[in-house]
Amino acid sequence: MKRTLSIIIAIAALTSAAATQDPTPPAQAQAPAPKPQPINKYVIRGCLNGSTLTSIEPAPPLKLPEKLRIASPRTIRDQVKSLSGHQVEVTGALFGVAGVEEGILIGDSGAAKVYVGGADPNLGEDLVVRRNDPPTIRATMIKDVAAACTHR
Repeated sequence: MKRTLSIIIAIAALTSAAATQDPTPPAQAQAPAPKPQPINKYVIRGCLNGSTLTSIEPAPPLKLPEKLRIASPRTIRDQVKSLSGHQVEVTGALFGVAGVEEGILIGDSGAAKVYVGGADPNLGEDLVVRRNDPPTIRATMIKDVAAACTHR
């Protein structure tokens, strides 16, 4: 009988201890914030001559120059060389082209934008770093569209 009574008391004590604990589940670890992505990423189609893109198809609202120099990482440099004379589609960041924001957008609250490595030219000319770079696309990918260029 004493044994039964002690078991009942132990169960009651455990039940009351469980009832006083916070019923909310423990906080889970938050996922890391996504990496900022370059806002300056375009797909440009044209004729590849060596490491220069010519006969560029218009890409509104951008006003692209007649020629773009292609800078590429080693991983696709051989591909760029082998596609000379072909019509290609190049994906990458534009530099030295009017109207293109340079840098990486790391914050946009609606009221303000924060860039690393560049600024929005609409905010004032004193905020924009002007370079004398020739119009260049830093290619991250190149796609063969046609074996021969279609000249206009």
